Amino acid sequence: MLRTLKISLALRNAHHANALIYALAHTPLIRRLLPAAPYGAHTPKALANVLGALWELASTFAGKALYFLTMVLGAAMLYSGRDTASVYMNILFWLSLIGMYGNTYLCSPSTDKYYALEYLRMDARSFALTNYAYTLGKALIGMTTFALLTGLIVGLNAGECILAAAFGAGGKLSVAAYALRRYERTGEAFNEDRGGPVFWCVTAVLLAAAYGLPLAGALIPRWAIAVMMGAVVLVGLMSVRTVLRFDEYGPLYRQLLRENARKKLALTGPEGQKRIHERYISADASITSSRSGFEYLNDLFIKRHRKLLWRASQRISTVLTIVMAVLIALTLWLPEFGPQLNEALKSNITFSALLLYALNRGSQFASMLFMNCDHSLLAYPFYREPRNILTLFRIRLREIIKVNLPPALILSAGLCALLALSGGADAASYIGLIVSLPCVSIFFSAHYLMMYYLLQPFTIGTKLKGGPYVVVNSVVYALTYAISRFSMPIPTFSLAAGVFCVTYCVAACIAVYRRAPQSFKLRVE
Repeated sequence: MLRTLKISLALRNAHHANALIYALAHTPLIRRLLPAAPYGAHTPKALANVLGALWELASTFAGKALYFLTMVLGAAMLYSGRDTASVYMNILFWLSLIGMYGNTYLCSPSTDKYYALEYLRMDARSFALTNYAYTLGKALIGMTTFALLTGLIVGLNAGECILAAAFGAGGKLSVAAYALRRYERTGEAFNEDRGGPVFWCVTAVLLAAAYGLPLAGALIPRWAIAVMMGAVVLVGLMSVRTVLRFDEYGPLYRQLLRENARKKLALTGPEGQKRIHERYISADASITSSRSGFEYLNDLFIKRHRKLLWRASQRISTVLTIVMAVLIALTLWLPEFGPQLNEALKSNITFSALLLYALNRGSQFASMLFMNCDHSLLAYPFYREPRNILTLFRIRLREIIKVNLPPALILSAGLCALLALSGGADAASYIGLIVSLPCVSIFFSAHYLMMYYLLQPFTIGTKLKGGPYVVVNSVVYALTYAISRFSMPIPTFSLAAGVFCVTYCVAACIAVYRRAPQSFKLRVE
């Protein structure tokens, strides 16, 4: 077992190290410092291995810290007038149920399983049990640490905190054992990455229970939650026997890996691309345009790809409309929460930046542009002339803004309604909401499109291979998250968002005009 664990960790670390070296080798300036063959050089490999080991250590606590501090403790603190300890336990109970079936750690077709079983031909049972024990133990350590740190803050005793952490691990064991028994009966492997309508419906119901029931005052008593948690822990302990005695991990994982490979091929392979083309991209020869030049090219592209371009935006807009309607109904139903909601909206509007970042479809828009247009046209020199690049960039910026703007406008209107119903505000706050959220949406649209032109991350085979593209977008996410943690009045946020949006769009046009002729090109695999 120890030898298997050592090989598994070495394999995982090598995968992380190679991914890091690849990103560094494709990052401007940094790649000049690397040797010609960085994967075989001692210094880059040693550095990458050290960073990979540090990441393995940090992953024990980083995700759990974010989970407990924001989704559990942070959310529980928002329910003024309620017993914070009870709210905390209720939220953690419902969210833990999602984690039990959504991430068992045993039934996922991960990359390390593929390399270990397909390339190294490791014993499937030994690999599965060793990695499952390691991953579950690591999660239990992280859960216990932050359950104690956050639970004691709200007034729970140490026993409740430890029980809450064990509840998550026991639930994962129970679901894993059920999945193994089902495989023995039916031969069908449970793929926790599969998702599907039932998965998302159940998840939505549990999320609504986690955050909606405390808002309505329907809290399960702490003693009842403790009893249910204890029962699940006992079931989990009894499930250990099933996990240990199961001897068909090889066929189970081969089925999961084959299914995952077929799914990827269906999405990215030639046949998958053909199906997407036939379903969402119009081949109607009668589609035409009265425009000329690049406006003509863009108009034809938009008309032919309308379903693909607007599908996600329409779905997001529909979901946002429903969410806003529910929040407005709750505000009318529970007017006693009006003052707290009003104050939260006035001082925490910066959180909308993180939400709009998550909802923005700029990355998908860029991918679509390359796969269905630029993949062919970049072979022609005229397409990369500075004037032509800038002209098409501005046209595309206008179109991507159109796609991303509806969710931002719905969010603005919904927040204005909530602000008015929860106690009202001055005119500057309403104007700020109407202006700031569309400006933030426009900024993210401009950012994604500019990064596409300046870093062009796609290869001729339409694979995403741009290390700098991923790094830059990760930095933008980190900055957006940091901004969302600041309290700022709505008028101030609106002014800052408007000025920054205009400045960034102008800077993007200048940067694309000057740099894109060299960077906007086809890349080899």
